[in-house]
Amino acid sequence: MKVIIKQGEGEETPEVGTKCKVHYVGTLLDGTKFDSSRDRGDPFSFTIGQGVIKGWSKCAATMKKGEICKVTLTPEYAYGAAGSPPKIPANATLVFEIEMISWGYEEQDLTKKKNGGVIKKKVIAAGEKTWQKPTYEAPVTYKLKISSIDGATTYYTSESLSTVIGELQETKAIAKCLKSMAKKEKGLFAVKSQYAFGEAGKPEYGIPPNADLLFEVELEDFEKVKEDWNLSFEEKRDASIKRKNEGNDLFQKGHYKQAIKKYERSLKSFEYESSKLEGEKKKTVDHEIKLPCYLNIAACNLKLKKTRAALTNANKALEIDSRNVKGLWRQGLALQDDGEWDKAKKSFTTALEVDPENKAVQASLKKLKAIILQYEKKQQAAYKNMFA
Repeated sequence: MKVIIKQGEGEETPEVGTKCKVHYVGTLLDGTKFDSSRDRGDPFSFTIGQGVIKGWSKCAATMKKGEICKVTLTPEYAYGAAGSPPKIPANATLVFEIEMISWGYEEQDLTKKKNGGVIKKKVIAAGEKTWQKPTYEAPVTYKLKISSIDGATTYYTSESLSTVIGELQETKAIAKCLKSMAKKEKGLFAVKSQYAFGEAGKPEYGIPPNADLLFEVELEDFEKVKEDWNLSFEEKRDASIKRKNEGNDLFQKGHYKQAIKKYERSLKSFEYESSKLEGEKKKTVDHEIKLPCYLNIAACNLKLKKTRAALTNANKALEIDSRNVKGLWRQGLALQDDGEWDKAKKSFTTALEVDPENKAVQASLKKLKAIILQYEKKQQAAYKNMFA
C-alpha cells in the first residue's frame, strides 16, 4: 500500500532498468527503525528491477521526481520467510518512507566479472512497468537483430525465437540480455566477441572472427518461474530432483559450468529450510538432493581445474555422509591438485577402507604414490648435488 506524502514534479515516472537515487527510512510495523539513508546522510542508488526487494522496484516505478511516499510492503514484496537477520525477522511487513531524488538511465555491465563483455547501452522502447524479469529456467520468446559494433552493417534479423533461460545458447550474451529486460522491452546491447561468436565468427551470417557486435533484442513474452516459497515440500523435492537429473545430462555432455548451475539451483530450493526438516523429509533432502549435488559440483569443478571449489563441495558432501566413497575420492583428488599430498593419501586410504575393490580410487592412490616417489627422488638428487 502506497500513500503519497508530497507530490512530485510532472507526470513522468522511471522505467524498469532506470537507475534511481532516493532517501529512505525503513521501519517494522511497530515503528522500530532498521535502516535509514537519511541518518547516514548518503542517498541510496539502485536500478529498478535489480538487486532490491520486489516492493522497492514496484514502488519506485510509480514515483515522480521529488515525490515522497510511505509504502507498506507485505513479506512477499520484502524479505519473505527468510527475513534479513538480525534486524528484520521472518515474514515481516515493512514500512518505508521514500523520497525520489532523481533518476536516469545508465549503461549496465551485465557480466558477473564486470569485464565489459555485455553492456546494456540503452532502452529503445520501454516495456511493461513491472519489476518482473525472466529468471533462470524461464521460457521466453524474443526477436534479435545483430549488427556490427558501429551499427553500419546488419548481419542478421530474426522472427520470433523461443528459448529457456539457462539452456545452452549459441552465444553467452543472449541470456544476459534477456534477464535484464521487462516484457515488451526493446534494448540495445554492445557484445564483446567472447560473448558472441568468438574466434569462429558466424560465416552464414557474414560475421567475421573475433567480431564485437551490437545486439538489438526485443523481449516479446516470458513465463514466470514459480517461486520456491510457493511450493509444497513434494513439489520442491520433485523440481530439485528434476534439476539434478538435468545437471547430470549436461555433465555427461561435458557442459560443466551449465551443469553446476543446475545443481546449485537444485540445492537452492531447500536453502532456507533444510535445517528445520526432520525425519524422512530431512533424509530425502540430504541423500537424494544435497549429497549427490555436492558430489557432482565437486566433479564438475575438478574437470574445470577449480580445486578449491571442488574441495569445498566434497567436504559438504562428507558432512552429510563421512564414509561416502565418491566424496572421499573427490576430496583426495582436490587435495592432490592443491599439493596436499599427505591429506590426499589419507582420503584415498579411507575410501578404500570403505570399498577396498574400488578401481578408480586404487588407481588414484597408485598415481599419487608415484608422484610422491618421483618428488622424493628429485629432492634427494638436489640434496646430493648441493654437497657434490
